[in-house]
Amino acid sequence: MLVFWLLGCTDQGFTLRLPDPLASEPDIQVSPGAVLFDPLALGCSDRTPVTITNVGAGPLDVEGTSVQGSDEGPNDYTVEFLSGTLRPGDSETVQLQFEPSLLGGAVAELIVDSDDPDEPRLVLPIEGASFDATWTLDVFAQAPDSIDVLWVIDNSGSMYQERDRVMEEIEIFFQWFLDLDLDYHMGVITTDILNPAYSGNLVGSPTYVTRATPEPQAALARNIDVGHLEMGDESGLEAMRLALTEPLLSAHNAGFYRDEARLAVIFLSDEPDYSPLEVPGYDAFLEGLKEDREAIFVAAIVGDRLDGCSNSCGAEEASADPGDRYLDLAEAFEGFEESICTCDLAPAMERIGFESTFYLRSFGLTQTPGEPSLLKVWLDGALAAGWSYDPGLNAVVFDTAPPLGSQVVVRYPLDNPCP
Repeated sequence: MLVFWLLGCTDQGFTLRLPDPLASEPDIQVSPGAVLFDPLALGCSDRTPVTITNVGAGPLDVEGTSVQGSDEGPNDYTVEFLSGTLRPGDSETVQLQFEPSLLGGAVAELIVDSDDPDEPRLVLPIEGASFDATWTLDVFAQAPDSIDVLWVIDNSGSMYQERDRVMEEIEIFFQWFLDLDLDYHMGVITTDILNPAYSGNLVGSPTYVTRATPEPQAALARNIDVGHLEMGDESGLEAMRLALTEPLLSAHNAGFYRDEARLAVIFLSDEPDYSPLEVPGYDAFLEGLKEDREAIFVAAIVGDRLDGCSNSCGAEEASADPGDRYLDLAEAFEGFEESICTCDLAPAMERIGFESTFYLRSFGLTQTPGEPSLLKVWLDGALAAGWSYDPGLNAVVFDTAPPLGSQVVVRYPLDNPCP
């Protein structure tokens, strides 16, 4: 049926006009008309919005958005999928992402299919390029270095029960060193700095235990059994300092301490520490011994903070005054703390043995990554899982320590190449 529209009349008659059939049609418009990404480093990504608008008078059915291209990098681009109806004047925005996979240029086309009568397939050119950032590789081996372990034992009269409980579990502690076949030196000193026979001198025979020592577990247990004196001058922190400085390093304690070895210090006491320096002074002393603070481990089996502790361990009563200064030093080195009133010390001795071996979960990077999110980690040639980057340590930290003998490779950019 033909419909006439009456628009007006004149003295000469009627004026008739037919409606424009295109006046009710949709009309697609996409902005921008082309997409040019700034150059990106490999491994980075960038996004830009693309807006699709219906500037026509009728509804626009958008059937889909996609990316097509030549052999150079079409897979480097992805776009959010859009379908549906846009009313006149309405618009929708999709995100177009560029993540280069190869060096060089990457060209492609953004395709928008719709029921626009003039442009049912609208094509937008896309162009980007990639470059290689400055990357570096760090390679690590899960092979702990030589290790010196210094036991600082309270030899006051109240300590015999606690020493006995430690000696009972010494094989649990020692097993880590045997299983890993480590190059260890283990020596024992007392907390007594007044008696010249002690005062930082290694006690027992041999003066320190090595893997060449016959029955090393038994030898270490004998050295830990330091006896007791009725003296109230427990100064374990100062005794540690004396043991690791001259003149003892070149005299009675000669050969025990090695500059290149990692160092573990284990305190066992039921009394407070009365050393002359404040704890930060002993912290600085230990840190000055090694180039890497992470080469030092400190453990404290002492009385609980503030109020000390007491416990009934079978027929024996365990009690101790607070060992806050020992605990402060262990905490400063992110070490290990255990209450000396704990009746079953086996778990603590196993944990101290493990951590004293420096069986690594943490691998400090040689340089600071420009963009930590781009770190890649391989374990024995395969991409590793179960790790995180610790910016405070500038280290890759595994949830579980990699096996002994394994290789860890970390790749990361030295600058920050991503926008």
